[in-house]
Amino acid sequence: MDFGTLLNGARGVSGSVWQHPFRDRFVRHEKEFCDRLQSMHLNPVRKRLADQPGERRWSSYNNFALDKPSVAGCPIQIDYVRLPEGHRG
Repeated sequence: MDFGTLLNGARGVSGSVWQHPFRDRFVRHEKEFCDRLQSMHLNPVRKRLADQPGERRWSSYNNFALDKPSVAGCPIQIDYVRLPEGHRG
């Protein structure tokens, strides 16, 4: 049973949970994790909101920066996960 079915059951509703093409899916390996993280960081660049991912004040990219001032300067702090070895490359 998938998460959408479980969620609908818990809420007592039926129908689609996810907007097309979105759905629940686990990240299955390190390369997929890296690809998704990179894609998320590049969203402001793709939408032409910035030339570089770190330029946006609210960018998640800054939370993953290697230098403490960039992380400290980010207005929202995220919860960290244990990142797999080699997640930057």
